[in-house]
Amino acid sequence: QTRARPEDEAFLESRLGVIEGYRGNYVGSIAHFERARDLYLRANNRRQVVTCTLNIGETYRLKGNFARARQYFRTGLDAAVELGDRELQVLARANESQMMISQGNTAQAEASLRECYALCEEPFPVPAGASAEGVVRNQLDQRADIVHALATLYLDSGDVQQAWRFAQEGL
Repeated sequence: QTRARPEDEAFLESRLGVIEGYRGNYVGSIAHFERARDLYLRANNRRQVVTCTLNIGETYRLKGNFARARQYFRTGLDAAVELGDRELQVLARANESQMMISQGNTAQAEASLRECYALCEEPFPVPAGASAEGVVRNQLDQRADIVHALATLYLDSGDVQQAWRFAQEGL
């Protein structure tokens, strides 16, 4: 029997992290994402290391551990900036914005989501080794998440016109 390449193992661990997260097993999810991150680090795939870091942060957010989530979001954002990866920068900031909403920091979340929205105006560059189709799909997914969050924020604050504007865009 041959041992799988670290990136193949990392991909599997990452998917298991997603599955465990959907099942509500956040401890298991974090463990899989940490193993995936370590394997991607060994394979020198910095972009996927950042993605796993953000997934760990998001899982901590879902657990309600906002302090840990913020640490991972900030670490992921710093690494995404260092890589010059706008797609991951938007993901990190949007995740942190969702955490701000969970904490009731709506003004701060709105400002951050507006910045994310602006960063999505232009097509994301396609990183080496990534598919253009996948990057476009991710950008559309991120934009949909951002407009949904903005629509919800505005609806909750009673600004029905802004809520409607973003709700329509999300369709």
